[in-house]
Amino acid sequence: MSAGVVTPTATTALKDFLNAPASYPRGPQTVKMLRIGKVRDGSKVGVFIYCQEHAREWGTPLVCLETAERLLRNYGVDPETTKLVDNLDIFIIPTINADGAAYSMYDNSAQRKNMVNYCASNPTGNNDPAARNSWGVDLNRNFSVGSLFDGYTGASSSCTSDVFSGPSEFSEPETRNEKYVQDTFTNIKFAMNIHSSGGYFMWPPGAYKGADRVPLAYPPYGTLKYFDQTAASVLDRIKSYRGTTILPTQTGPVNDVLYSAAGNSADEAYYNHGIIGYDFEIGADRFTGTGTAQTEVGFTPPYAPEGHDEGMEFAHGNYALLGSALDYARDTKAPTVTAVGPDISPSSFDVTFSQDEAAEIHYTTDGSAPTMSSPLYGPSHARGRPEPVRIVGTTTLRWIARDFKGNTSTGSRLFQVGGNGGVGGDVPGTLSLSLGPAPSFGAFTPGVDRDYTAGTTATVTSTAGDALLSVADPDTAHPGHLVNGQFALPSPLQMRGRKSDAQGTAFNNVNSLLNLLTWNGPVSNDHVDLDYKQHIGANDGLRTGTYAKTLTFTLSTTTP
Repeated sequence: MSAGVVTPTATTALKDFLNAPASYPRGPQTVKMLRIGKVRDGSKVGVFIYCQEHAREWGTPLVCLETAERLLRNYGVDPETTKLVDNLDIFIIPTINADGAAYSMYDNSAQRKNMVNYCASNPTGNNDPAARNSWGVDLNRNFSVGSLFDGYTGASSSCTSDVFSGPSEFSEPETRNEKYVQDTFTNIKFAMNIHSSGGYFMWPPGAYKGADRVPLAYPPYGTLKYFDQTAASVLDRIKSYRGTTILPTQTGPVNDVLYSAAGNSADEAYYNHGIIGYDFEIGADRFTGTGTAQTEVGFTPPYAPEGHDEGMEFAHGNYALLGSALDYARDTKAPTVTAVGPDISPSSFDVTFSQDEAAEIHYTTDGSAPTMSSPLYGPSHARGRPEPVRIVGTTTLRWIARDFKGNTSTGSRLFQVGGNGGVGGDVPGTLSLSLGPAPSFGAFTPGVDRDYTAGTTATVTSTAGDALLSVADPDTAHPGHLVNGQFALPSPLQMRGRKSDAQGTAFNNVNSLLNLLTWNGPVSNDHVDLDYKQHIGANDGLRTGTYAKTLTFTLSTTTP
């Protein structure tokens, strides 16, 4: 060996540290979209269904693929499928985040984001290929409506965050793919973005900003009702497969039932394209026994049976969405709207509207022709009940109603305040319960079998057609028993109620709920005696101290 000359060694193969087989593509993958429909020229109403924006949500592509499989395999055989394919233009992307999905399935099951490395210039680390588990952009934070770059909450500028928004809106090819589809195929009126897990069904708005959580503008009340109307049919169809129920608390606008997701795709679809854009979170928690305990199924359930069943039941839901889209396509009927209220009243009164479908209603009370810029019938706050129209004098109420398809109807009705003379007055709705001082049984004597009694009073005022006085014990550990720390009396606490006319009930155990007294009409300052009884047995062990219980009394009505 000569000095200064390096001896040749065997060739060392470079390694990319990826566990996928060599046959699996290493570079950025081409995302494929299916377009299904007998007529695919843009003349039919379009529906865009897309899955797996988040790589680790393995069950979601099964929903997209099962939906496509049914549409193609059952065409010409199943009447429902044939009707959908003949009359809709259906776009399906089974996997939006193909690169991240491959990495999740072979290397890091927790991978959520895509595989783009914006940490390369990070001097503090995460720039080495071995740190790739922390890279990537959350694609459902990379859109342009309500984004981090506009000051909205729910995304991060950190390249290692699970909700990294990317360096700019639409920085990622995957989100530009979605934008391309919605920009190019303007016949798309409905969209379904399928995620997991937890069992949610949501729609815009999906982002808010600031400490006061100021949201993106809520859609008009009529449009929100349309979101809700379509959701009802989808959720019923999901349930029909194996009984999965999406809870009411997990159904509604994203920022009401989940959190703020700055720069998400459903907001992009609705606010920039006018598309009714939904979000599924498949994988509802499962009841595993006869109790109330539930088990989370997670992002990566085994295919058999959970993954398979999630794909089947939410494909059921997609069929209901497609059915709603077909109803929309065929809808030429204007909404039927009626003003509900008396023709004449001696005093001012409220009027509401009834409608046979979700519609945006604008009205006037000065007799002028309403326009879509006239006052809007709806709630004063998000997810509230619509505010009634107050009629304070003889008024011609006129309205214009428009459904989501754009079908429009108008109407009017004369309301009068006054009549044939006379005088009247209004009685405000009142349910009033005043309780007397807290009663005491006095000292309990150990070793003596005895019933102890105590009592207090109450005063009831009700303007309702009926009233019910009840008592409940909110304590779930020892309901209906007096307690002293961790000790509870063996015999239950009993109560009865007696009205001023001596009518009342017998002593009964106070459990989670006990009805004491009823009234069949209005009453004012009615005196009520509330009697308590506690049995102490001769062999009951009594702990030094005070036995007590805080009870909840409720005065309620079914006819306000």
